[in-house]
Amino acid sequence: MAASGGNGGGGLVCDDGTSGELGTSICTDCWNCTALGPCEAEWSRCDDSLSCNAFVECLQVCDEMGGDVESCIDACASTNRAGSSIYLSAQTCSFCECPNACNAEDRCVDVLECDDGTAPESGEVAICNTCIGCSVGIDAPCTAPDDACNESSSCDAFIRCDLECLNDGGDPESCFATCSEAEPIGGSLYRDLASCICAQCPNNCSGTSTCEG
Repeated sequence: MAASGGNGGGGLVCDDGTSGELGTSICTDCWNCTALGPCEAEWSRCDDSLSCNAFVECLQVCDEMGGDVESCIDACASTNRAGSSIYLSAQTCSFCECPNACNAEDRCVDVLECDDGTAPESGEVAICNTCIGCSVGIDAPCTAPDDACNESSSCDAFIRCDLECLNDGGDPESCFATCSEAEPIGGSLYRDLASCICAQCPNNCSGTSTCEG
C-alpha cells in the first residue's frame, strides 16, 4: 500500500512538477516546504523525540564516515528502532509530497507495521488501541520507548499528573506543559513514546486524543 502524503491525498502543495533529484536545490526546496506544510506534524514528532534526534545524529556520523544512505539507515535502525520509525515516517511523507522534485515516486511506500490505513469512526477508540498495542508489543517499533517509560518513576509520575490535570478540565497542551515542568525526565520519555506511537498509527489514531494535533 502506498503511503499517502500529509495533505490527506489532495493535490501536491510543494511539488510544482519540475523534475529534480535528491541533493539538488529543487529537491531541497520541496523537502523544506513539506517540513513546514503537509508533513509538519511528522517532522515535529521527530524534532520532539529524543530517539529520532539520536537516529538523525547516527545518520550524520555514518554519512561523514562515507557510508551509503541505505546502509546507514539499516545500521542506525538496528540500535534505535523507535527513532528510525519516527524518522522514516516523516521521510516518507516528504518523498510522497515531492515525487517530481526529488524523483522520489518509488520511495513513496508504506513504512507502517501496525496501521492498516483505516480511520476510526467518531468516538471509536478500539482501532487506535489495537494499533498502539501492536506498536509497543514484543520486538515492535515502539517497544524501547515504552519500556523506558514503564521503568521510569518520573514517567509514571508524569502520566499520573497529566491524567489528573485532564480530569480536572485542563486542556491537553497546558496539562502537558505543566506536568513536563514538574517531571522533565518523565515528560521527555513520554513524549518520545507518544511520538513513536503516532508515527506508527497516523490513520488508526487519527482524530483521537492520542495523536490529535
